[in-house]
Amino acid sequence: MAGSVTIPARLVLPNGLTLLTASARSAPVFTAMLVVEAGSRCDPEGSSGLAALLGGILLEGSTSHSASSIAMAVDSMGSSLDAVTGYETTAVIASGLAEHCDKSLGFLSEVATSPALAPAAVTECVRRQLAELAEDEGQAYDVCRRDFMKTVFRGHPRRNPVGGLPETVARLTGGDLESFHGRHYRPDNAILAVVGDLDAGELLELAAERFGAWQGCGRDADPLPPPSRQRGRRVESVAMDSQQVHVSIGNLSIARSDPFFYATSVMDVILGDSAGFGSRLATKLREEQGLAYVIESDASGSAGLQPGVFWAYTATSPGHFEQLVRGVMTELRLIREEPPSVDELESAIGYLTGRDLLDRETSEAVAGRLVHAERHTLGSDFDARYPSIIGSVSRDDVLEAARRVIDPENCSFVTVGPVTPPDDSLLDG
Repeated sequence: MAGSVTIPARLVLPNGLTLLTASARSAPVFTAMLVVEAGSRCDPEGSSGLAALLGGILLEGSTSHSASSIAMAVDSMGSSLDAVTGYETTAVIASGLAEHCDKSLGFLSEVATSPALAPAAVTECVRRQLAELAEDEGQAYDVCRRDFMKTVFRGHPRRNPVGGLPETVARLTGGDLESFHGRHYRPDNAILAVVGDLDAGELLELAAERFGAWQGCGRDADPLPPPSRQRGRRVESVAMDSQQVHVSIGNLSIARSDPFFYATSVMDVILGDSAGFGSRLATKLREEQGLAYVIESDASGSAGLQPGVFWAYTATSPGHFEQLVRGVMTELRLIREEPPSVDELESAIGYLTGRDLLDRETSEAVAGRLVHAERHTLGSDFDARYPSIIGSVSRDDVLEAARRVIDPENCSFVTVGPVTPPDDSLLDG
């Protein structure tokens, strides 16, 4: 699909909704993605999980159609309707055959702009979300990630999981959902991207017809203050009966707008994010020394309007735990001390360039890229410019990025599993 997508068209409706469309002729399908600035960062204090609960209940019917009637109609068209909530946004996504684009847009508009929020549905969605939280509590990886975020973002709303906390989710009500929806689900607070086997102008017309009547405007509360980089080390340990020890080490990273974002992406591939193979961490600590079952790192993947995190994650046997942690810290320091080799740089840039092309292979992926470029003001020609942007990253840029995003002396260290709670002396390498 990458070679068959037209230059995107953009229109802002009178109600404030930003429409983005692109014609993709490689297959007779479409994707419509409505992205609302209504992620878990918007959860009121004491109501963690509210954004995710609303995202889940959107598919439980609208004021015009029941959940069962919508499901039957969507299934009969061979289409799909889904909602995904993250920290910054909630996305409501419709996909299917291009011939059903208009009708699917109608259902997408209904569930997003006028959800039923029936009491029985609220009760069921709360029960389901609590069950998911309980399931996560039994997974060492999920506990490690959760406690790592809680430790890095201590005192900041991002410390809470997107799905919330059991004690806050249990007391959420239909009134909370209605208030949250009215405040945040507004056309001037959303972007709609439609990509498919139709003319871009026709897609604009269909989207404008289905969403033009959406009303609501206002101003969100003052933006959340950015999180602060920690001073000193923070060590947390959770005892769990498991065969492996799960370890997370890291700190606050950068925002998407940071000028070193692209160099950080290259550093990620070199250090620990190249599909699990070929990176320094995987090669030296897993393949050569056999110390880890899994090992990876990432500093750019969670970057958004506000800074994300750098984290190095690994799982190992208790007997290899201390040696592995020291090995990880050695690699984190090394990448801050000298530039990568020419071969490492060229390989990483080649990998990112190829992965970027693969990331354009579906209409949903293209729609997501349109929204991403709009939210971060990257320009409609970003896809065309990306190869030259990433190709211009130098070895010194990668070194500087590593020094900016990896902070071994001021980091969080979280362990989950059958080990005695460690102290931070292990991080001294």
